[in-house]
Amino acid sequence: MIPPPAPRMETLSPWALRPTIRAGVLHPLDTGQIPALIRPSPGGLLPTGALRAYGDACVNPGGLHLSTNALTQILEFDTTTGVLVCESGVTLRTILDRTAASGWFLPVVPGTMFSSIGGAISCDVHGKSHHMHGSFSSCVSHFELITANGETHLCSREHNTELFWATMGGLGQTGVITRAALQLVSVRSSYISMQHAKTKDLQQTLELCLSLEDDFSVCWVDSLARGKHLGKGVLMVGHHASAQEVTELSPKLEPFSAPREFHLTLPFFIPSAFTGKWTWRAFNAAYYAFEGRHPPHRLLHFRPYFFPLDGVAHWNRIYGRKGFIEYQFAVPIAAAERVCREVLERLSASGNGSFLAVLKRLGPASPGHLSFPIEGITLAIDMPAGGPDQAAILARLDSVVARAGGRIYLVKDSRMDASLIPTMYPRQREWAEIVNRHDPDGIFTSSLVRRLNLRGDLGTTRSI
Repeated sequence: MIPPPAPRMETLSPWALRPTIRAGVLHPLDTGQIPALIRPSPGGLLPTGALRAYGDACVNPGGLHLSTNALTQILEFDTTTGVLVCESGVTLRTILDRTAASGWFLPVVPGTMFSSIGGAISCDVHGKSHHMHGSFSSCVSHFELITANGETHLCSREHNTELFWATMGGLGQTGVITRAALQLVSVRSSYISMQHAKTKDLQQTLELCLSLEDDFSVCWVDSLARGKHLGKGVLMVGHHASAQEVTELSPKLEPFSAPREFHLTLPFFIPSAFTGKWTWRAFNAAYYAFEGRHPPHRLLHFRPYFFPLDGVAHWNRIYGRKGFIEYQFAVPIAAAERVCREVLERLSASGNGSFLAVLKRLGPASPGHLSFPIEGITLAIDMPAGGPDQAAILARLDSVVARAGGRIYLVKDSRMDASLIPTMYPRQREWAEIVNRHDPDGIFTSSLVRRLNLRGDLGTTRSI
């Protein structure tokens, strides 16, 4: 048996580039090496994957990281039932490259196809289909988890149920996910039949978002619009196109064909002089006008529809070396217009915003203790870090969201105050009891877990 690897020092950062740290990383080559690597150590241990979380949930300053990036095998794929079994380091892109042309697709995908399966489970990611299919947990049949004592557990809705739901959205604190079984859905083409409509203000944006019924729904919002145009946007709804729809809308296309891909790279950080509110306002005005020229009903390949930003490598550099903040919250429908209006008014007035802001409809909440979605509306707004009065404005908005019965997305967060956790995530204490029972020595931790005290005293990870 190959001995377990020693840690090597690497530079790590979340996708939002803050914080960027130097830390030790363990790279097991197979699952058999993992139990020997799980042991108490100064600073604790954090299982990591593709580092696509935006906030500090995926970094552990002063401690170690256990990377699953070498666990990249698809172990089984049944083209009759759509059941796929893979190791946890496999990315969504690898799965879709293997399955989409065969007529099978993941029912839930986030905004990037470069997330690992282990990360998708640990974050219980959601996407444009949440109002129809829920979050990622809905397509996970079972997974294998190595806990703090080195034992492997098969977790599902029927077996080790407590661990199953504590791991879904559990931010890597229950152990190391090694493999998972996923239930895919049958599709009839690689294209999305998409309809889009421009909205004139926030009220119309929300009305259309809640009234149009289709499998996928997302609305780009001009986060810097003000006055009577506050909250204007472009709503895009769609579903997997049938072979007949492909033929009718684009007669020259084959249902499972793929257009030629154009890969771009942002090779450098954009200077801060070009990342101010006037740049973003000009871009937003151009985008809003450009979208109005598209036909209202058209076909789009699944990649640009679900993963529009993945076509530009290192797009996170567009906000400059300081990185960026994505402020994402969810609130119940009854409070959606009031809260979204206050958030947009405060951010647009202060110039904190950018070209990227999306509003989505959410369906019923997942049973995961720390899963983010609640039934209602979620709004996510990117902004360069360090904007005018940014910290104070966002702290104020956190309180607005909490009082409305909403919550901040922990996977995107790097700045929220710990005092709001019991209000936003009322099952956090129950989750902490489960996690601490399975990891009594506090082996697993992260920057976010310590900052928000998610595991109580154990979350600080004592030195040895």
